[in-house]
Amino acid sequence: MKLNHSIVNKLFFTVLALVISICSFAQGVSFGVKAGVNFANQSWESSSFSLSPNGRTGFHGGVYVTAMLSEKFGIQPEVYYSMQGSEVNIFSTNTKVNTDYLSVPVLFRYNITDFFNLHAGPQFGFLMKAETKTGSTTADYKDNIKSTDFGGAFGAGVDLPFGLNGGLRYVLGFSDINKDDSNDSKIKNKMFQIYLGYRLFGGDSK
Repeated sequence: MKLNHSIVNKLFFTVLALVISICSFAQGVSFGVKAGVNFANQSWESSSFSLSPNGRTGFHGGVYVTAMLSEKFGIQPEVYYSMQGSEVNIFSTNTKVNTDYLSVPVLFRYNITDFFNLHAGPQFGFLMKAETKTGSTTADYKDNIKSTDFGGAFGAGVDLPFGLNGGLRYVLGFSDINKDDSNDSKIKNKMFQIYLGYRLFGGDSK
């Protein structure tokens, strides 16, 4: 199944309705802020070529809500701004492709211990900015990139004393974000994240 803009939007609102329904049964809800570093890249492929771009190191930051359904299982939706992209070399010319998203992962969380958890779930991305930079020349690239992205997020986190938390996460894009129909090239996002967070309220203090 080819994931286009309409399918991603429908899937997002379906998941959102499911999250709201699940959260209504939550035993404990907490809210916090988070920020960290993205080690992002993209895959560029077509029937005639395949590129291995260099990555882009960027920032991400936003908010999260953790709703625990039991002592072990919970759901953790997040909203954060994410700097992504890659750097491609075509005919000995380096071009940076910077794509920034408003990312909304919906993570299912399992607490292995009071301090350590695993989490995974779908992630939706809404394009905020896209530009290319070749040398000192910057050009808008938003018309060439689809306005939505869909992928999966997989990671591990730690809950520390005084409301602090952190973790590692890998995000793999499932959908082709290339909007140019004149060729069969496909572009997909991927990134590794390191982050720190702080619980503002809710949850048990450690």
